[in-house]
Amino acid sequence: MRNLFSLIVLSLATGVAFPAAAQTKLLTLKGTCQHLSGPGLKSGPCHDTLMNTSYPDGRSGLYFVSRDKQIITFSGMGKHQVKQGEDAVVQPVDLIVFGNKGNTRRLQAVGSCRFTNPYAGRATVECEATAQTGQYRASFISDGSTPTVLDR
Repeated sequence: MRNLFSLIVLSLATGVAFPAAAQTKLLTLKGTCQHLSGPGLKSGPCHDTLMNTSYPDGRSGLYFVSRDKQIITFSGMGKHQVKQGEDAVVQPVDLIVFGNKGNTRRLQAVGSCRFTNPYAGRATVECEATAQTGQYRASFISDGSTPTVLDR
């Protein structure tokens, strides 16, 4: 688990997902990934750590890691977020990014991620997006612990 997390952080820090923008914030949540599915993925539960990145250009990504170690990112521009109350947000998704063994693939997508405030206890994250290859879905529930934040 620790080695996988370190590998993901290293790949993010070296620009695997978005080489054009320097990463400014990485937030990690512990909990239970209830489901991850999409074309080319083994459907089912995924890794127990969820990551969220924010970049200077406003792009944000929610990273889910499949049990077979593929990284699937639901990404969109933070300025398009819609607040649905004090502790709930909808983030439009315009891009799905796949990371696997040093290779990345980007697909234009249409969808959204809905999430609640991770600082207010147990948080939920649900993402859905459609790309030309099909439908992608993920859901995660945090364990209620305080998120870990790394700034760079």
